[in-house]
Amino acid sequence: MTAKRKKPVPRMDYKALVAAIGRIHSEARAGVAGAVNRHLVMRNWLVGAHLVEYEQNGRDRAKYGDRLLPRIAGDLAARGVRGLGISMLKYCRQFFWLYPQIRQPAKGGLPAIGQPPVGEFEPMSISSPPVTKSLPTPLSSEELMRFSWTHFIEFIKIDDPWQRAFYENECLKGNWSKRELQRQIGSLLYERTGLSTDKKAVIERARKQAAKTPERIAELIRDPYVLEFTGLAEPRYQESDLETALLDHLQSFLLELGAGFCFEARQKRITVGNEHDYLDLVF
Repeated sequence: MTAKRKKPVPRMDYKALVAAIGRIHSEARAGVAGAVNRHLVMRNWLVGAHLVEYEQNGRDRAKYGDRLLPRIAGDLAARGVRGLGISMLKYCRQFFWLYPQIRQPAKGGLPAIGQPPVGEFEPMSISSPPVTKSLPTPLSSEELMRFSWTHFIEFIKIDDPWQRAFYENECLKGNWSKRELQRQIGSLLYERTGLSTDKKAVIERARKQAAKTPERIAELIRDPYVLEFTGLAEPRYQESDLETALLDHLQSFLLELGAGFCFEARQKRITVGNEHDYLDLVF
């Protein structure tokens, strides 16, 4: 009998090795970014739920009144809790009101956070704001958890529920990044669609435009809310750095305009009375 020959094991070359490691790294980063954002969304919903519960049923809520959020923000900062300033607490509270369907993922995903320090807490038992008109069909909790927290901030800023639902659905269908969502809102896509006689064409054009600018994982991880939530070191920018970057681009633009525009100086010192000041641009 002749022994069966073993098939030679294919050897990985260097190029394949680098490609494999790069692929593993990219997949891991995508997983980390998704997990961080999911927990950030759930945390903020639960923070909002606790705020509303306290405002409605807190034993000493009248003691703080309008000073509640500033006091909470200050006390949290003193404890080393970052990313929950006054504005963020307001967003969390509104987030709870607007998206009650996140209740199950939030309580199931973060059971330890979902337990209040005293007594039993059931967010759905909290009385909801009065509904004055018909509302669009809400997205499911599974669909909502596909958004990052920065997406939700943009949604929360929209007062009209039908307009908000429009951008939620389009964002979901087109997998828009936060920047693309901001751009579409800023370009008044909802209003333009409503006024157009060919609504489908307007939406299709916006979808094609959005498809050209997918969100990169690096941008998602670099999001300031994610960094504050994880406690990771965040990039620090001085006001002067931001000013310099903006003015560099603005200066180049003005110079490109050519005849008819005269760019004189930046940070031009002026004196009015006995006070000295500087003008960012003089042209």
